[in-house]
Amino acid sequence: MRQPDDLPRDELVSLVRDIQNLLYAEADESEVAALAPEQEWDSQTLADLGSIFGRHGLAPAQDPPDDRSSRQAAS
Repeated sequence: MRQPDDLPRDELVSLVRDIQNLLYAEADESEVAALAPEQEWDSQTLADLGSIFGRHGLAPAQDPPDDRSSRQAAS
């Protein structure tokens, strides 16, 4: 997994733009994107956010185990 400071500036700018577009962008009547911080998010938003980080190599290779499976393995 890469760290954010491993990204060249242009890729970091692209990452931030992608995140802003996902979380806040909303087109108005003139189709100009405007920030909409009151926008509601759901589980698909989180999955999309994970995909953005993954495209930039900033996501872990695999999901961590959930608490139940790790507790069962410890028993």
